[in-house]
Amino acid sequence: MLRSKNRDATEYYYNIIKKSLMKISDNIEDVFEGDSFQAKRDDLIVVGSCLSFIRMWISGYRNIITWFQGTLPEESYMRNQSNFRKKMLELIEMIALKKSTAVIFVSNAMKTHYEDYYRINVESYYIMPCFNTSFTMPHMGDDTRYQKAVFAYVGGLGRWQCIRETMALYKEIEKQFEGKSSLLILTSQKEEARKMVEGAGIRNCTIKTVHYSEIPQELQHVSFGFNLRQDNIVNRIATPTKLANYVANGVIPIVSDCVKDFVDHSTNNPYVVVVDDMDNTTKIVDKIKRMIDLRIYYTEVYQACKQYFVEYYNADYHVKNLADKLEEVFS
Repeated sequence: MLRSKNRDATEYYYNIIKKSLMKISDNIEDVFEGDSFQAKRDDLIVVGSCLSFIRMWISGYRNIITWFQGTLPEESYMRNQSNFRKKMLELIEMIALKKSTAVIFVSNAMKTHYEDYYRINVESYYIMPCFNTSFTMPHMGDDTRYQKAVFAYVGGLGRWQCIRETMALYKEIEKQFEGKSSLLILTSQKEEARKMVEGAGIRNCTIKTVHYSEIPQELQHVSFGFNLRQDNIVNRIATPTKLANYVANGVIPIVSDCVKDFVDHSTNNPYVVVVDDMDNTTKIVDKIKRMIDLRIYYTEVYQACKQYFVEYYNADYHVKNLADKLEEVFS
C-alpha cells in the first residue's frame, strides 16, 4: 500500500483500506510515496491518486487499486488556468479509471461524473466518503452550548475553500449578533489566517494549529462550523473531511448546497444550515438566528449527528464492506 505523505488528511482513510486488506491477506507492505518497497509485478498495489497509478503502471505493475480523492484535472485548472495541463491530467485520469483493478470513490456524485465525462462504466468500485474521526460527541451536554454563537472554521486557506467568503459571512454574524459571538480557526497556516482576520475586521477570533486527533477537544464548545464552497465540479463531487469533524463533535454545519453528497445525507437532519447563495450573508445569518431562537436541544443534535456514523462515517462498516468488495473482485 502506497500512502500519501499528507498524513493529517489521509492517514485515517488509508488505515481503513489497510484493515480491509488485512481481512483478505496476511502479507501487506505499508510504505509512503517516495520510499522504496519490495513488490512483485503481480502484487496488489493501493495508491491514492491517478498520478501514483500512472507511476506504478509505467513501472510494470498491473494489479492496482486507485483511491480517487478528487478530480485532479479540474483542481489543476483552478490553480494554474492551463488547458494543456488539464488535458494531460484528464488522459492520465481516464487511463487510471479504465485500467485500475478496482477504484475507490469518495461519493456517488464522483462516480457519476467520471462515467458521464469519460463515457465509461466503472464496474469494480467502492464508495467511501473522506473522514478522519469517529463519533466523539458526549452523550450528555448542556443546551446552552447552542445559545452562545461560537463558530469554527477547520482546514486550509486556499481560495477554493472560500475562506474569504467565510470571513465575510462571519463578519456579518459578528455585526448581527452585536459582538456576542466568537470564531475559532483551526489551520496549519496560522500567520496567514491572522492577516486575513485582521483584513476582514473580525474582532473576536482565536487561531490555533493542532493535530487532527486534537480537533474533538477544540470543538466541544462550538455551536456552528463553516464549509462554504463555490458551485463547481470539484466541490460537487467532494466529501470534505471537516464536515465529518463537525458532526462527530456536535457542531452544526453551515454548508453550501453544492456539496451534494453530504447535503443528500442530511435530508432528515434539521440541524444543518444549507446555503444556496453564500453572497447573501444577511439571509444566512437570519437562518442561523431563527434556528437559535427556535431553541436547539443538545439531545436532538446528538441523535442527528450520531446518525451519520451508523454507516456513512462508520469505519467498521467500511472495513467490512470494502473487504467484501475486494474479496469479490479478487476471487
